[in-house]
This record gives sequence, structure tokens and C-alpha cells, in this order.
Amino acid sequence: MPIRLSGMSSGLDTDAIVQALVSSYSTTKTNLEKAQTKLSWKQDAWKTLNTKVYSFYTGKLSAMRLSSSYSKKTSSVSNSTIAKVTASSGAVNGNQKLIVKQLASAGYLTGGVISATKDGEKASVTGSTKLSEITGMGDYANGGTLKVKATASGGTKTVSLTSDMTVNQFVAALKDAGLSANFDSGNQRIFINSKTSGLDGEFTLEGADGNGTGALKALGLLTSSEAKNNYSTVAGWTDADVVANAKSAYNSKIASYNKTIQSYLAGNSSLKNANETTLAYRKEYAEIYAAKLSYEDTYDADGKLVSQTATAASRAEAFKAVNEKIDALKNSDRKKELEDRKAAGEKLNDTETAELDEFNSRIAAAEKVAGDLGNDTLLVTRTRKETVNDDGSTTAVMEDNDIDKYIKGISSAIKTNEETIASNMEAIYNLHKEVDSSFDETSFDADSATEDNALITVDFAEGDTLDAATAANSANKLASDLIASYKAQREEAKTKLAQYEEAQKKADAGQASAADNELLGIGSSSGSAAVRITGQDAIIELNGATFTSNTNNFSVNGLTIQALSVNSASDPVTITTDTDVDGIYNMIKDFFKEYNEIVNYMDEKYNASSAKGYEPLTDDEKDAMTDTEIEKWETKIKDSLLRKDNTLSTISNSMKTNMLKSYEINGTKYNLSSFGIATLSYFTAGDNEHGAFHIDGNADDSQTSGNTDKLRAAIASDPDTVVEFFSKLTTEVYNDLTKRMSRTNLSSAYTLYNDKQMNTEYSNYSTKISEWETKISEKEDYYYKKFSSMESALSKLNSQQSSLSNYFS
Repeated sequence: MPIRLSGMSSGLDTDAIVQALVSSYSTTKTNLEKAQTKLSWKQDAWKTLNTKVYSFYTGKLSAMRLSSSYSKKTSSVSNSTIAKVTASSGAVNGNQKLIVKQLASAGYLTGGVISATKDGEKASVTGSTKLSEITGMGDYANGGTLKVKATASGGTKTVSLTSDMTVNQFVAALKDAGLSANFDSGNQRIFINSKTSGLDGEFTLEGADGNGTGALKALGLLTSSEAKNNYSTVAGWTDADVVANAKSAYNSKIASYNKTIQSYLAGNSSLKNANETTLAYRKEYAEIYAAKLSYEDTYDADGKLVSQTATAASRAEAFKAVNEKIDALKNSDRKKELEDRKAAGEKLNDTETAELDEFNSRIAAAEKVAGDLGNDTLLVTRTRKETVNDDGSTTAVMEDNDIDKYIKGISSAIKTNEETIASNMEAIYNLHKEVDSSFDETSFDADSATEDNALITVDFAEGDTLDAATAANSANKLASDLIASYKAQREEAKTKLAQYEEAQKKADAGQASAADNELLGIGSSSGSAAVRITGQDAIIELNGATFTSNTNNFSVNGLTIQALSVNSASDPVTITTDTDVDGIYNMIKDFFKEYNEIVNYMDEKYNASSAKGYEPLTDDEKDAMTDTEIEKWETKIKDSLLRKDNTLSTISNSMKTNMLKSYEINGTKYNLSSFGIATLSYFTAGDNEHGAFHIDGNADDSQTSGNTDKLRAAIASDPDTVVEFFSKLTTEVYNDLTKRMSRTNLSSAYTLYNDKQMNTEYSNYSTKISEWETKISEKEDYYYKKFSSMESALSKLNSQQSSLSNYFS
């Protein structure tokens, strides 16, 4: 709104006069705004009611139409300690006999107590204890392999052990193989169980070789019988088995070695590229920056140099020098030529691609340096630092500022990469020496190493016999060691098997020692032997038929049975299934509760007190009232918005009429009163509650709780009639509401009121208000121009009078 200075000559309050002249226009606009506000409140009132009805329509009303909603059953058991039973709608009424023969359980392996040995002393095992530190482990963990077969996860998985593997890592490997596992540090035992109960969750854990079996025993995870079986298997290896196992292990290790070598080669390539490009370029441009710096010296009173600070002017020059390099690279004719050719779809050769990559890498490096060293927060001062030598003298140095540290940091990164490359190459050489102890490290270096010459290609030499295979692989250190290892495992297994057999003979003769019993797992509650419990399915017998489940839960012909404990065939449990009278009764009662709430709400809105003389408040009117007064005023209007509304009356009357209809079932007519459901008399019902229904005998209804409960009796004696009646009744109400909530030109789908029409009316109000605002503005401008002309005329008149007065003075 423009600022107007008026009335200077006339002395009139022009603004007040203009506002009075356009007041009739303003009143019209205000009335339109009030009408629009009232319409908005009415829309909200209808939305609230529509939400209530729609919720009822899609919820309880819709469910009551379906006979399946009344198919409620209840079941009880004669002994609740044996089983818990629930019935669905499909359950058959009557008595059934249940015998729980067996409960489902998961497979468990409780490990024996284990210990560790550190520095020759016995120690407790923790999650970070290495397998090589476990008492009795020896070299078993170095290359030992376990086989895990978990039925639930399918297939057999291997767990490879290493000396450096920790207990926590071992437990994690078992989990990855499909088992549940945990190490209990308090009890010093490893606990393993299947992830699911029943036979489907069963598992096996065994050594894939002698080392694996030995590792399981050291970890307390080998039962006495399993140990004997495993040792029996290994002791029975033929020479061909020894060679085959050694060859398989060899090929596995070579594949692992080569995978490691590939990783080292890839890492070296990345580090070498960083040193030769990214880091080298950054160092180059950082040194260009540093070379442009000038330092201003500061001395103390004794003339000692105490600091050197890079001047702001030189820093600006340094920054400019780096940016000039960036501009030169970006604007290079050669770079533009290569980019244009590439953009045109031409394929650059390898040399040209490398050349364009170098341009981009140098630009990125220079921009990185400019951004890092152009930072105003950098410390650019070198400070004197004195250190006292052993002889009492002092040595003074100027400590690096942030720019010096930045350049040295790049150099340090380059050096670290070079050291890592050298370390990786040493690791590659060592892997080759694992196979060939005479391997020549000069065969390749970091610059010439590729997969073609760095990967191990030595094969396991074939041999017809064990001796022949040993001789053929004499120059192959890894193959020779594996053959010797598997041969030693066979001999150790023979010795262990003999020990088991001897201990068993002594036990049979009653002459077993404590060591013999420990070996056999007899009376060993705290030794290294494990305890195994196999998983099993639950088994029940219902009416003579047998059912199994991998859990203790069964679903049989509409019954959900949870087996809790076992009972004998001579003492079966009786399951009694019947119609759930209370369930059906409560469903009907809840239906009427929601229906009554909606009908009472409709009557309350329809019969609301008149708000004649009340209109929405303007801002000026609100300023003159308290918040409480405003709230009461607006509530009065909002409560009356649906008063005597024709649409509301039609909906309410229709619902009430449909609820009073009668339906013939098997030759007899029924209505709600047949089941003790009716409205109260005019004088008994409360205000706006004349359309609400009450159920005789309903304990929650003080008005009718003392009457005979006809509804519950009907459900118990003739449930089919009850279901058919209420299904027909609610279907009628549902269908009628469906028609009334259908989409029309004036209303949207599932809407009881003309929401589209109201939205149009609201939009029309907005248009009219905008038009009247324009009219008011135009009228104001018209009157202000008139008054402005009057003020100009008066000003000229006053000026002329002043001139005449001067002539006569």
C-alpha cells in the first residue's frame, strides 16, 4: 500500500473520509469472508461425520454381513499342563482325544571345559584367545578343516582353521556355516545348537581330516564315540587316500595363495599409480606454492630469531602461481583437442587416453593444493624451538608451519606407499618359498610383477604309490609337507584308536583308570569330552492319527495345538470344542455400541441449538475479546452448522429405518426386538439418544441389564438363525450406505455429502473476495485522486493569498 500524505492544505482527515466512502464495499468483502469461513467449518464438520460413518461402514458393519465373522469357536483341554488349544472357525464341535508322545527339541552340543596355555602357564580362555593357545591344540589348528552339515541351511560347509584364529572368530565361522554358537567364558565351554528345533534343524560337526579331529578334541567339541569313529576313519586311510588328501589340500592352498597374490598385485598397482600421479602431482604443485613464499623474521630483545611468518602478499602470489597452472592445464589446446575428438565419438588410442587422464589428474591435484593451502586458517608461522643437549648446550630449530607439514605429509605418504609395495612383494616371495624353498626373488620385482609371472603355477606331481608321490614332489616344499602331514595323521590315528580299544577293554573288566574313563567320556562332567543331544520332532496322536512337527505347534482341522509336556496313552487329554457364544455376543454388542455412537452424534448435530446472530469474527472483533470468549463464540457457530440439515436428516432416517426392518427365516419373521434389542421409550431415552438400541440383559447397560438376555439365549440355542438375521440386516444397511456414498457430479466416492459442490463454492468465494478487494483498491485510488486535486487547488490559493498580503504589508 502506498504511503499518502494528505490534508496538508485542507486540514481534513482524508484517510478517514476515504475509508468511510468505501465502507460499503469493505462490508461486502467482509461478509463474503465470513461466509467462506463458515463454509470451511461446515466442510470440517461433514469430514468428521463422514470419517465416523466410513470407519463403521468398512469395519464392523462390513464384517457383520459375512457369515464367516460369526464362525467363532472356543476350545478347552482337560489338562492344561499337557497342551494349550485354540480353535478357529473351521474347527468341529465336539470332544477329541490327544496324546503328546514327544516334544520337539533342537540339537545341542555342549563342549567340555577348555583351557589355554600362555608362556608355559595354564590360563583362562577368552574370546580373543588364539586357537594355537588352547591346551592340547598343538599344530592341529594350522590347516585343520571341519565339516559342518546343517540340515536347515542345506549342504555341507567347511570351516578352515588357522593358528591365529581367535575363539570369537571360530564361533563366528560356525555361525556362518549355519549353526548357533557361543563361547561362555564363565564356564569355559563352547555351546553349539541347531538354529531350529526338530529333525529339520539337525546338524553334524566333524573333522575333515586328522588335524580337524584333533582340533575338535582340544576345543572340547568331540564326544568320545565321535572321536573313536573319526580316528577309525583316518587310521583306515590307504596310501592312495593320503596322496589324494594331500593333493586336495595342496590345490586348495595354492588357490588361496594365488588369490592373496592377486590382492597384493592389485594393491601395489594402485599404490604405484598414486605415487606416480596423484601424490607426485600434489607434491609438485605444493612445492611451486612454497617456492613463492616470502617470510618475515621476528627477533627478540637479544637479537635471536624467534619466528618466521609467510607474508600475506607472498601467499597471494603463491596462490596465483598455482591457479595459473590450473588455468594453463584447463585451457591447453592439446587437452581441448583430445576432449573434442572424444566428444565427437572418436576412440582415442591408449597413449592419447593416458595423456588426457594426466591432464585431468594434474588439474585435480593442483585444485586440491590450491584449496588446502589457500585456507586462511592455516598456521603459516615457523616458531623457534630450543632443545637442551646432553652436554648442556642448546640446539635451536624452526618448527614447521602447516605448509611445511603439508609438503612433508605428501612425501611421507609416498614413502609409506613404497614401503607397503616392498612389504607386499616380500609376502609374495614368501608364498613362493612355501612351495619352492629355492625360489629366486630376482625372478620379478614390483615393476615387472604381473599375474603371468607372479602367480604360483607349480602343480602337485602325480605318483602311482605313496613313495612315488613323495619322490616326485621332493622339490615342492608345500606338497612334501602335506604328504608328510597326512601320513603322520594316519599314524597318530592308529595310535589313538589303539588307546581307545585298550581303555574299553579295561572298562569292560572293571579296571579302567581315571584317564581311561576320561578318554571314553565316562563320568566326565568337567573334562574335555563333549555332550551331544540330537534334535527331534514333536509327535502327537489326535483321535488315533499321528502328526509330527519340527516345533511343538500343530495345526489340525481348525485346531491350533501347542504341546507342553508328554502324557501316556492311558491318560489322554480331552479337547472340547464348541460355539463361542460370548465371542458372537460381544461382536454384536460392539456393533451396536458403534452404531449408537454414530446415530447419537447425528441427532446431536441435527438438533443443535440455533446460532442465529452469530457470525465468524473479524480480526478487529477478536482483538476486543479474550481467547475464552473467542473459543465460546466460534464453538457456538460450529456446533450449529449441521442443524436441521436435509442431507444429514436423510442419512440418519435411512439408517434408523433399515435397522427396524423384519426378515423371514425358515417361515418365521424376525426383527431386532425378537432378540431383545430395541430403543428406549421417548421419556426414558436421554437427549439425542432416541435412535440408540439397547440389548436386554447387557451387563454394561444400566437401562436394560435386568431384563432377560434373549440374544445370548438365541446364540446358544439357534446360532444359525441369529447369524442369518444379522447378516441380512447389516447387508441392507451396508448396501444403502454404499448407494449414498457413491460418486456423483456433486460428491466424491465414499462421501455422504456434496464435497465437490462445497469445494466449488469455496473457490467461488475466493474469486469474489479477490474481485471486491480490487474494487475497494480502485475506489480508494479514485477518491484519493479527487482529494489530491483539491489539496493542490487549495495550495495554489493559499500561495496567491500570501503574495497579495505581501503587497499590502
